[in-house]
Amino acid sequence: MVTANRFWSQNFGVSFSNKRWLYFFMLFILVTSLWMSALGVVGLALNLRAYDFVSHEIRQKILNLRLST
Repeated sequence: MVTANRFWSQNFGVSFSNKRWLYFFMLFILVTSLWMSALGVVGLALNLRAYDFVSHEIRQKILNLRLST
């Protein structure tokens, strides 16, 4: 069985002197990942108007190319 401390030390070269730091680091990684995911979702939600504008511009250029040929 691979323990959490052995996993981190073998894969990332990080070893912890006690379990408290190991658990803190694992919790920090989890919480940071959740926050980054939430910020990404909020960023996508706020950027929908800009995406619609860009896609509209691309569609307009494609339409102009089709009409000019």
